[in-house]
Amino acid sequence: MASPQPDPDVEQRAVNKSLRYLVPLLIVGFTVMNLDRTNIGIAALTMNKELGITPQQFGLISGIFFAGYLLFEVPSNLILHRVGARLWIARIMFTWGLVTALTAFANGPTAMFWCRVLLGIFEAGFLPGILLYLTFWFTKEHRSRMLGWFFLGVPLATVIGSPLGGLLIGINPMLGLTGWRWLFLIEGLLTLVLAVVYFVWLPNTPAQARWLTAPEKAALTARLEAERSTLAERSHGITALTVFRQPRVLGLSTVLFGLVLALYGVGLWLPQLIRTSLHIGGVMPVALLTAVPYLLATPLMVWWGRRADRHGSRGLHTAIPMLIGGLALAASALLVGVPWIGYVGLCLSILAVQAAAPAFFALPSTFLTGIAAATGFAFINSAGNTAGFLGPYLVGWVTATLGEARWALVIIGLVLAAGGVLAAAMRLTEPPNRAGVAVTAQYEHR
Repeated sequence: MASPQPDPDVEQRAVNKSLRYLVPLLIVGFTVMNLDRTNIGIAALTMNKELGITPQQFGLISGIFFAGYLLFEVPSNLILHRVGARLWIARIMFTWGLVTALTAFANGPTAMFWCRVLLGIFEAGFLPGILLYLTFWFTKEHRSRMLGWFFLGVPLATVIGSPLGGLLIGINPMLGLTGWRWLFLIEGLLTLVLAVVYFVWLPNTPAQARWLTAPEKAALTARLEAERSTLAERSHGITALTVFRQPRVLGLSTVLFGLVLALYGVGLWLPQLIRTSLHIGGVMPVALLTAVPYLLATPLMVWWGRRADRHGSRGLHTAIPMLIGGLALAASALLVGVPWIGYVGLCLSILAVQAAAPAFFALPSTFLTGIAAATGFAFINSAGNTAGFLGPYLVGWVTATLGEARWALVIIGLVLAAGGVLAAAMRLTEPPNRAGVAVTAQYEHR
């Protein structure tokens, strides 16, 4: 006898409840992660002088984070798949929070270098782990939209962190610590608290969710199991061992390389680029101008992710902003006589990366499931994030060698645009989806 189909109304209630109870907490965690990872950009406004860090050293210190990060991405996600998200994500947060707090006591370039290496090692697995975790809760009809909400953590980290960092690094020394040290210490302690919250609150699967009734758990679980079964049939036997040589996996890794090159090559240097190109001396004006593109990106990400789900063309929704942002960055970097045009180009490249992210990170789940998804998410993120080291170091090396960063920005812009071309060429699409829009409409308009 065929098993009864889940009631769509019950399933919709389960999705809406999961949105309310899970997504805000995940946004907070991702925001804190990005604060701890990128606060070095604002801290550099005073930290570099205090510790005697040169532009080339700063590029190396910023990017070396990814050395440990890349090595531990895949093992971390495989452990999460085995032991569950609650325990493993809480462990990730606790250890990276501890390293962030200890960074406040770095006494020179070498100590800062090793703090960044350890931060990368201990943070490895958080993003691919959450990407995998969301597949345990939301079907493909909702995934770009959910990622649009989740990836708000990137712009919010700068919208909150830049003004906060500007205030903290401008204060007079207290208890023997200068302002940039307080920035690392406060953010590290906040992460430690959040790790405890994740451990107490985060359920591994819908079956363990305290906020769902028994019928809601059954309906949501049945819907997700049906999608996994269909996806397993379509994946043609892709396993954890064969996922590394899948053309689609390698292609997505290359697209992510372009996104990450701009995300960190521009993002971590943005405060210093603004101060130099616009000749602004104060810390707070620089911090506020740094926050502007990220503030604009906040509504754009949610709208663009929802649009990607509705049309099913997630590849194109990745490609279009990458092309626009990449070409704008390359062109504006050449207009050295018009500083504010350069600032607009920097802003457009940041908007492009933020807008493309939700659609891009929904693409692997269209053809990967189970242990292959755990491995694939981590491998794509790991391989693509090699650009996280290259981007900041490239800007630092070019600045130290030529005295200005514009040729590095031209290269970054062209690579970002090329990644957009590849994303469009891969033709990773799904049928247009209208059904999922109503499920999250209540949440999105709250």
